[in-house]
Amino acid sequence: MGSINYKCVAKAFTQIIQSSFEDDELDPDEEHFLIAEVLLEKLHEITYNYILIEENENISVHDINFIDDENGEIIEQREELSLTSKRSALHDISNNKKWKFTTIQKRHPYLKHRSYVNQWKAQVEMASESWLLCLKKRNGISSRKVQKFVSFRSIRDREEILANAENYRAEMLRIIEEYDPKKVWNTDQTGFKYEILSTRSLSHKGEKMTLGASHSPKNKATHSYTVQYIISLAGEIVGDALICLQENNGKFGPTVENSMLMAPNLTIVCSKSGKLTRALVGEFLDSVVAPKASGNILYLIDHWGTVEAIDVADNWEPEWMRNDEMEEGNDPEEYLQFEEITSDDEEPVASRIDGIEWEGDSEYFFPETPDFLDPVTFVSDEDISPASTPLFILQKIVTPDIVDEIITQTNLYADQKAIPNWKNVGVPEFWRFFGLNLLTGVVQKPSLKDYLTRDPLTATPFFTEAMSRNRLEQILRGLQFVDLEDPALDTNDRFHKMGIILPNILKNFRKLVNPGEFLTLDEELMPYKGALSFKQYNPKKRGRFGVKSFFLMDCEHRFVLDILPYQGKSTKLSNPNWIKMYGFGGAAVLTILEKGYLGKYHRLVVDNYFQSPVLAKTLVEKKTFVLGTVRKDRKFMPKFIDHVTSRPTRLKKGEVETFSDGDLLLERWMDRREVLILNTFIDHRMEDCVSQNPRNAQVKPASVLVYNKSMGALDDMDKIIRPYQALRKTLKWYRKFGFHLFDICVYNSWVVYCHMNPLRSTGYKQYLSNLIKEIMSANVTIRSTKGRPVTIPHQPSFNSLQHLPSTVRNNAGKKVRGNCHLCWKNMNKLRKATSIRCEACGVWLCVDGENSCYKKHHITVAANSQSLQNEN
Repeated sequence: MGSINYKCVAKAFTQIIQSSFEDDELDPDEEHFLIAEVLLEKLHEITYNYILIEENENISVHDINFIDDENGEIIEQREELSLTSKRSALHDISNNKKWKFTTIQKRHPYLKHRSYVNQWKAQVEMASESWLLCLKKRNGISSRKVQKFVSFRSIRDREEILANAENYRAEMLRIIEEYDPKKVWNTDQTGFKYEILSTRSLSHKGEKMTLGASHSPKNKATHSYTVQYIISLAGEIVGDALICLQENNGKFGPTVENSMLMAPNLTIVCSKSGKLTRALVGEFLDSVVAPKASGNILYLIDHWGTVEAIDVADNWEPEWMRNDEMEEGNDPEEYLQFEEITSDDEEPVASRIDGIEWEGDSEYFFPETPDFLDPVTFVSDEDISPASTPLFILQKIVTPDIVDEIITQTNLYADQKAIPNWKNVGVPEFWRFFGLNLLTGVVQKPSLKDYLTRDPLTATPFFTEAMSRNRLEQILRGLQFVDLEDPALDTNDRFHKMGIILPNILKNFRKLVNPGEFLTLDEELMPYKGALSFKQYNPKKRGRFGVKSFFLMDCEHRFVLDILPYQGKSTKLSNPNWIKMYGFGGAAVLTILEKGYLGKYHRLVVDNYFQSPVLAKTLVEKKTFVLGTVRKDRKFMPKFIDHVTSRPTRLKKGEVETFSDGDLLLERWMDRREVLILNTFIDHRMEDCVSQNPRNAQVKPASVLVYNKSMGALDDMDKIIRPYQALRKTLKWYRKFGFHLFDICVYNSWVVYCHMNPLRSTGYKQYLSNLIKEIMSANVTIRSTKGRPVTIPHQPSFNSLQHLPSTVRNNAGKKVRGNCHLCWKNMNKLRKATSIRCEACGVWLCVDGENSCYKKHHITVAANSQSLQNEN
């Protein structure tokens, strides 16, 4: 490796410095020459390439090349290589000394000259950890925490910004001289807290955490609210002080108005966030500025974040000027409102969103969420009262029209399939069949035949008295909900076999009740393992295989409001294009909510299958708020990375990280695993989680507590009806879904019954028993017995001499045996052979011991004969 001619390089640097000063000649002995020489020396210490320059007094800076020290040949400039490639080449050279240099060059094409070897050795040695530590120590470099992030513009244009500020200051000093100091006003906002706390306290040395207590909740010590003054150049406060408080509805309630301190020098307003909005800036100008404005006034204001104060002030006019315009038909509120006018056919929000600007550590998220107007009563049907019976409430859901449709389609299907010995089903018989089907869920047996057996050990007489086994199996075989031979049937809908039964029942669900503020949407799996194209597999569910449906439920009462069956690609969505915008879950949410739930400020709780930032933005625009867990890979989700190291960040247990764009709040909380909660109506705050075990007491985000309380509605319904479901294996999936739908109808009627009778603690099992008894008593029919009518033959008076036992023999003289009459009749057809026979009665009877059948039989015959004589 060659040496470096510092003098020649210093002269080259001198030429560079001289070119920047056209009027001044620089002598090499002057300070600039020394600066260039020191600069080159520092450059030599921290760079990898060594420069060899031929000594020449007339050399120019553009003539510097890489020159071989041995041959003096000019070498082309080197290409950048990684240290790994250089180490690999040096390893081959040191371990294979017998190799020719050309062989090594073939393996490493970038090794174009022998001088590269020494250079690469120096570079590899310089890249070691010891060299790096020496470099950092020599130049005073250390790792430090970034205290503040600033934009490149603030650094790049710092001088320009300072110059503009100085020009503005000079201009304002010139203008202010023309005004009276009392007429030069400046206004700005300041914040105040409910409770002012110190960040320091006296405590013991060595403790890991120092806690500070406050007399008010945590948000009152961390959130500030707005006060706005006007101060003149003379140092006087002009007019009233405007105080903006926080109210959930954006207006004061009657209780607050009556108890509020009304000071003469205060103007008190409120907003949902506790900060000034455009309308409140206009009110400040009307109520504070205008009464004190007289003569020439210099009013100095600045730009307040999202509130365009300068635009509002430019468009503002005194109230007396607006009153003149009111006579011409203009509305004075137009000067204070800045709402965007959108057309009805505007494209969806999902297609207008290019991205979401998330702001970290957004602890001041105050969404504008009007309160939900609670309905007067949960049950909207005026015919239902606390005296209503279970059957009366159920018939509000399974109406007579639905029953008539099922009976009509069942009789038609039996006629089409020519079911043998079929008799048309009537309304009383259908309700008895419905009641028996409910009873199979309460009294559970392995098979249907076990319910109708006459075995005294396992028999259930209630079933055999209500319906015969053959008739029950016959109705099960012919049960149908739609005419499958109808040419107008929409076969693209895979649930067309449910006919109008499913939509009519869902319509009755919505008509029966008024949904509350909180709604939840979840998926349910009806167990089914038969061959079905849209059958779903979910390993987290107990049944794993089945028919999936989306359930919309009222969180407070656990009432099923709507059901959307999943059919794969042919699922009945309001707009199939929503799948690309919101995903399948988001499209299902919008499809169900379009049935009368949008625009009412409902709070919807969903899980991560449905939730996404785009869906949340859309629902906010439709005046519906949403809360739920969300997946990291959803579109427009923030990247959880460290801005310094560009690596994913990890939270410790209990830590929370928040992000917001103004409409959405994303909370990243670490419990046993990481939880992501996205919502549009709950601000970030930590609350105590109540637990029976004091060891499990912990602090959780308020949104997590609301999610845990609301999201279990469908699971609660499933826990109630699952033990008493009358679902049995069948090849017809739609019949099983029909029975499942009837179970949900009974469950909803139980919810309404419990709401109307809150003082009665009627469990679901007891409610089922009462309902079945009412159905059977209201639909009684007398079963016709088969066979000839029973006739009692005339029996003469009993003569014991005529009933003598005799031994029966054949022609060969051998005894002939027969089965004992009583043993066959009373002991479940038990065969017991005997050779004794009564000639008068003509029956075989055994005569073993005192309890002989011969004796029992004739005692009974004698008693019957005596009773007949008494009657005659």
